[in-house]
Amino acid sequence: LRALPVMIALAHSLYAQTQGDIEGTVKYAELALELSPEEDSYNHAMAAVTLGTAYWERGDLDGAQRALSVWMNYCQKVGNIIFAVATGAYLAEIIVAQGRLREAERIYKQFIQLASTHDQVRHVTSNLYLGLGLLCHEQGDQQSAAQHLCKSGELGEQTALNDWPYRWRLAQARLKEAEGD
Repeated sequence: LRALPVMIALAHSLYAQTQGDIEGTVKYAELALELSPEEDSYNHAMAAVTLGTAYWERGDLDGAQRALSVWMNYCQKVGNIIFAVATGAYLAEIIVAQGRLREAERIYKQFIQLASTHDQVRHVTSNLYLGLGLLCHEQGDQQSAAQHLCKSGELGEQTALNDWPYRWRLAQARLKEAEGD
């Protein structure tokens, strides 16, 4: 029964999220996070990921980074490498938006390395390679950019990530724009 208030707050938060109510999502996810002790790692992590996405949606990049880091640490701790790797791409994207490009590059590479040690997660690395490719392009390293984007294209055809086609097309448009097209 001790977890019941946390579960209720999480339910309210998820309901607010489905209704597009970012402030309600934040309010109830913060409450769930406050009510859930770290020992209740599942509910604590669920509150953190819900809060992280809501913070990101409202533009609070620092809050989103902190909350998604809690989620990723939980995923790694319990062996859910697929979710950790998939979230790594989003965390790096947030860090890019904060202007910390070297740190973002380190995050992309860290999670690509983690994925390489687990065969079952290869299909969720397409966003990592895509983000790293765009980062290399932005830094003027066209050869590395081409390699990473090619790898993303190969993996993207088999990905389980439903946002990859959108991200891929957006990346292609950015590249065309940079070429003056």
